[in-house]
Amino acid sequence: MKGEVEFSELEKKTPFTTALRGRVIPAGNIYDPEHDNEELPDFTQGEDWLNFVPDAEGNLRFYKGEPISGVYFGKEPANPETDLNNTFVELYYQRLSFPHIAGLVPSLLDDLRNLATVLSKMAHYQSNIPSGSWAIQRFIQTELEYLFLQSRSIYDGLQFIIANTWKMIYSVEEEDDFSAQLPTSSFRKMALIGEDQEPISADSLVKKYGIPESLAEFYSNEAPIFSKIRDFRDSIVHHGDSPETIFITEDGLAVDTTAEPYCKFDIWENNQLLENELAPLWPFVAYVVKQTVTALDRFLSGLLAKPLHLPYKLAEGYDVYMRGPHITNLNHLDSLISSDQWGEEFVNTVEDRLF
Repeated sequence: MKGEVEFSELEKKTPFTTALRGRVIPAGNIYDPEHDNEELPDFTQGEDWLNFVPDAEGNLRFYKGEPISGVYFGKEPANPETDLNNTFVELYYQRLSFPHIAGLVPSLLDDLRNLATVLSKMAHYQSNIPSGSWAIQRFIQTELEYLFLQSRSIYDGLQFIIANTWKMIYSVEEEDDFSAQLPTSSFRKMALIGEDQEPISADSLVKKYGIPESLAEFYSNEAPIFSKIRDFRDSIVHHGDSPETIFITEDGLAVDTTAEPYCKFDIWENNQLLENELAPLWPFVAYVVKQTVTALDRFLSGLLAKPLHLPYKLAEGYDVYMRGPHITNLNHLDSLISSDQWGEEFVNTVEDRLF
């Protein structure tokens, strides 16, 4: 949210603290069906949503409406079936919304939404292309290419946020020295090393940057999956490669598990394999998306394993939620990997929700 607001306005009209400690209010959308505040404009009475923007005089201007896509603070989710609470987003919106960080997080969230949108598009193709039509192959292949591009982009966006977060972190233990400058432009520079770009050891990162062992282990543990995603992304961008043929079987879309990039990922259970080393496509797609999305939580586990000084929440009693037409797809990743391997239930869910 751009613009400066008088603290008295925040105190009287919103749940946000005025003890900002240099932070900004990152979103002007609040979901609170039971709000009761005489300081608010009359038209907000009975409204579930409180939406505001600052004006040139530092006052808050409220307006009616419900955000279709974005991030909001809520007493509860406005739609429990579609709106997601994510630990990473919660931390950065509630506690770490410093100006030089707050501007980076929305870009990362856009990449997450784009990944979720890939799932909707693939489901729509599967549902609407006539059975046996080969037209779907190129549709799916181009979506897979985009998936790998976005996945790599999320890792690099995460590293940019980590490096900028590092400048604001203070350990409870005074002997810790967090003054080292971390690379900002590439996750690769923290996770891989040498001409062969092998995974770097946690010990090497601790010695080089002085980061906590738990955070160093995050990079070291993340390196193998990141390397696979990076390698295929680079083969697309620099060598014009594309995912190998998508097969149309009686059960649904399948891939050759011995071909690139599928052979690099140990995903399928033995009972999911068909004849001729074919396997359903959806577990592969869901696995890549899940590993990318959950990297955000794994980073937080590494960061917060050590006691740190963190600012108070911006809005006590509220949680932070993401919403949008496709973001709820992320709730289906586990089932697509296992029980819904051909995507039948997921496709029906997408079609019912969007079309």
